[in-house]
Amino acid sequence: MSGHTRTLRLCRSQRLARGYTIVELLMAMTVFAIGVTGIAAMQKITLASNLHAKKLAIATHIAQSWQERLTADSALWPSTAVVLTGTQWLANGSAAPEWQRAPTNTAGSFGGTFDPLGRFTADVDQAYFCVDIRLTNMNSISAGTNVIQGNGLMRSEVRVFWPRDGREPSGDAAYCDPNAGASIGEGSDDDYHFVYDVAAVRQTQ
Repeated sequence: MSGHTRTLRLCRSQRLARGYTIVELLMAMTVFAIGVTGIAAMQKITLASNLHAKKLAIATHIAQSWQERLTADSALWPSTAVVLTGTQWLANGSAAPEWQRAPTNTAGSFGGTFDPLGRFTADVDQAYFCVDIRLTNMNSISAGTNVIQGNGLMRSEVRVFWPRDGREPSGDAAYCDPNAGASIGEGSDDDYHFVYDVAAVRQTQ
């Protein structure tokens, strides 16, 4: 074996024994850091999406619960009467309605204020999800507010809203206050999320 060949093999062995250089280590660490940062960002987005999906599901359930209450209330709609004073919720319907804060019934078991878990709470300060309702008479003849004649049909709209991330409900004095009226509307979509549910309620008796 020539001396030149032995020299080349010796140089190659020395390079292999020397290991990685500082530059190579820094490049590897940089690539690793970029990968970890991307994974962390994806996890953050995933967690935020899951949390929003959970809140959306709770709000949808609240809206459906209200529609069920309104449908059940139609059982108190007398077939021989034109006024809805015998009903608990539908009596608020009119031919030209406006959004109104959903009232709390006298027993205090249901109303327009719900906590972050979707449970009804009569304490406005604990409210996170809030409910507005709008009831429209869909009859061929109207004889004034709360008066029904004709086909015995009413349009029921339920609007559930809750604050966006970074928005504190306590920052709005009218938030969920049943006496404040429905002052939070579509123009507040920068501060709140909204879920709408629309149905038709028919006189059942």
